Amino acid sequence: MVSGRLTRKGGYTLVEVLVAIVILAFVLPGLVYMVTGARKTQVGSLRFEAGAEAAMQLINEMAIQPPGFGADAGTKIITEAGRDYTLQWSRTAYASGGTNLGGRQVKVNVSWVVGNKTRSTVIVGVLP
Repeated sequence: MVSGRLTRKGGYTLVEVLVAIVILAFVLPGLVYMVTGARKTQVGSLRFEAGAEAAMQLINEMAIQPPGFGADAGTKIITEAGRDYTLQWSRTAYASGGTNLGGRQVKVNVSWVVGNKTRSTVIVGVLP
């Protein structure tokens, strides 16, 4: 004998599946945007870090040179991790509060190109 009652067996209805698809359609583009944005930020940070490291290496090289050795200004292009970095530096007498501490200030402007935009940062150090 067949019962007139319908019993529900396991599974999802078509309406539940459509609601889930609509929710995913709104959520997934936002997640993709967040992931790609985070990746761009990470790559940009790595490039900035490589440029700053190159500037610090240049300052350290100048610090071990005897006083009066080398140019007080110049430009150097280095390749780090497959990207060209332009280092422009200048050394000047360092004075703080009107008193000469006997050292020299080194200012290094680091620039690199990403796509069609030039990014840059300035690193300043003091030499003995």
